[in-house]
Amino acid sequence: MRKIISAIALIWIFTSNIVSLNAAVWATADHFVVTASPTSTKVWEAIDLTVKAVDASGNTVKNYTWMIYISSDTDTKATVPYSDGYQFVPADLWAKTFSKWLSFTKEWKMKIVVLDLENENLEWSTEVTVWNGATTSTGTTSEITITSPDNGMTTSSEEITVSGTAKKNSKIKYILNTKEAWTNQSDSAWNFTYNMTNLTAWENVIEVKVVDGTDKVIATSDKITIKVDATGPVLKNIVIKEWKEVPAGSNVTVEITSDVSLSEVSASIWDFNQVLKETATPGVYSWSLTIPAEPGDYPVNVTLKSALWKTTTRNNALSIKATESNIFQNVKSLIWDKKVNFTFDLKQDSEKITKFKFKYGTGTELDKESITFDKDKIKNASGSLAWYVGSLEITKYNFEIIPLDKDSKELPGKSDMIEVDLSLNSGSNKCMISNITGLKVTKNWDVSELSWDATLEATSYNVYKKWEDGNFSLIENVKTNKYTVNISPDKVKYEDFAVKWVCGDWDNQNESADYSNVTKVQTWPAQIIALILLSLTWAYFYMRRRRFN
Repeated sequence: MRKIISAIALIWIFTSNIVSLNAAVWATADHFVVTASPTSTKVWEAIDLTVKAVDASGNTVKNYTWMIYISSDTDTKATVPYSDGYQFVPADLWAKTFSKWLSFTKEWKMKIVVLDLENENLEWSTEVTVWNGATTSTGTTSEITITSPDNGMTTSSEEITVSGTAKKNSKIKYILNTKEAWTNQSDSAWNFTYNMTNLTAWENVIEVKVVDGTDKVIATSDKITIKVDATGPVLKNIVIKEWKEVPAGSNVTVEITSDVSLSEVSASIWDFNQVLKETATPGVYSWSLTIPAEPGDYPVNVTLKSALWKTTTRNNALSIKATESNIFQNVKSLIWDKKVNFTFDLKQDSEKITKFKFKYGTGTELDKESITFDKDKIKNASGSLAWYVGSLEITKYNFEIIPLDKDSKELPGKSDMIEVDLSLNSGSNKCMISNITGLKVTKNWDVSELSWDATLEATSYNVYKKWEDGNFSLIENVKTNKYTVNISPDKVKYEDFAVKWVCGDWDNQNESADYSNVTKVQTWPAQIIALILLSLTWAYFYMRRRRFN
């Protein structure tokens, strides 16, 4: 009997423990534990919200499977999880975290309320501090913007990268031609990106949407249209950088403009083929080549291949006209004493040509040279180029003119051989001087100062005034490369002045062939009239002396 009582007592104790354990596990929910992470956030920044049902002692209620409703009385436009209510399920493991689903539209200390729809006494809340951060805020509306690609662009590829901005940590849906293509999330810097493929239509419409956890659309971007050229890459332009017509045998740069990042761009001329490299400018491909030595027309053929190896071929995309290698014309030489003055023009100019080299010698070997100033400084009044070579012997010389670049390297297009015989002019004892360069004017208080480039061959300089009818009057002969004119004290008046170099002594003087460029100088008119009268007197005595000599 005693054994039976003991057994009954043990069964009662065991049963009591099981009941107590079940009561703890299957207790009635008393309230919710609501946690926001973080508890301080920016306007429109998405954060986590976790809801857990507990009993009066704070133990998790594992059998809670009722529907809850989440709201914010302080921000009725806030984005909350499941605005129509959420039904707990066993897979939630008694605590549900709504990841990156809660966001607010304004600054404030926001109250988040969680309510059991079946039991109005089962309610709990938490607070989140919302502030307007330094990042882009959309105010009271949520925005999403596609920043790349550009609307209306044409591509030869069937894929393209779509990127843009939206509120951070948001769920992003990409729509291609009304169909969902992909879903991902914006990052913490408010950016999103996706490499969209299968752009198979001629015109492809792309839009992007922000959605919440139930796929409810919060914001939609503007639609953009991307065209796909199924025929292959587009040849937009092809040019030669240096010349319109190219001297045979010269080096040129061919530039091709097409789509960005092509897999291959090649060009061929005659029997030579070259693969081009993309330059620092996207979509521009460059080719440095040497034109054949024979004059003629040379077609350039171009082949473009896209990333998908779609090919565009353009035969005779450009025709290069190779001219005779000699780029000089109207070459003239004038012999004076032991100097030769050359004037010449170019058949076509190039920005690569900065100066010229005169190679010369008394035989076939041209072992001497003279390099000019920059070409802009050796232009005469008629626009031709002029240079002289001095200190020559009274004999026959051969000359050759060669164009040079900024580094004084020879360029193609040298002149034909120029033969000059100084012995044919040996009876002349006249000196020779080239044309003046570098004329400029400086105003200094009550005077205007003319100055110009000096030269060792010049013994003096003639200063001229140019009249409205185009004629020149000699003002004064000066020994230095400067001339000063007083400025009118009562009114402003400007005169046109020009200068010539002078060489030789009194009986053997000679001027440079052309006037310098004309420049305007502020003057005192009375002084100019006096100087002209003085110059006429000087010229009279000068001519009398030459007549009697």
